[in-house]
Amino acid sequence: MKHKIAITILLFIFALIQSKGQTLKNFEKLKKDSSCKVFENILVNDKEKIFTKLEVISEFPGAYEKWFEYAQKKFNFQCIARKLEDTVLQFQDSIEIKFVVTRTGEICNIQMLNGNSILMDPTVKLLNSSPLWIPGTNGNRNLHSFRRLKIKIIIDNRINSYLVKKDYYSYRLYN
Repeated sequence: MKHKIAITILLFIFALIQSKGQTLKNFEKLKKDSSCKVFENILVNDKEKIFTKLEVISEFPGAYEKWFEYAQKKFNFQCIARKLEDTVLQFQDSIEIKFVVTRTGEICNIQMLNGNSILMDPTVKLLNSSPLWIPGTNGNRNLHSFRRLKIKIIIDNRINSYLVKKDYYSYRLYN
């Protein structure tokens, strides 16, 4: 009987305690980003943390399907096509990026982790023009958090096909 009471009390205490995500402590590595007003405050104010692990990660409104619909419509394929040589009939490559989604859903500090650098400019424009994201949460609190994405592009000049490849894994990358 005492064990049941103790377990019940412990479960009640765990339910009341808000969980905490892992935070990034080394802000010096982050670039100052003028595209996001909140970002400067994150770097200066020690109470503002950027979380790397969350109970619920930040997401594009409508999640996976809506992200790829949006990316297909808004990605500037012509920017890439202009940089390719005339002899290139097919182009397939990807870029992996990391960025901050603020507690208000703004996107800041977009950084290329790896991939083809000619995809960086259109990717930054795509993310900067996107609607506000749904922020990541811990304990029902919106938090600043890092998010990673991999964007795969396929251009086929023979049939004038431009595609952002749908790949669930590339959308659900974790930090």
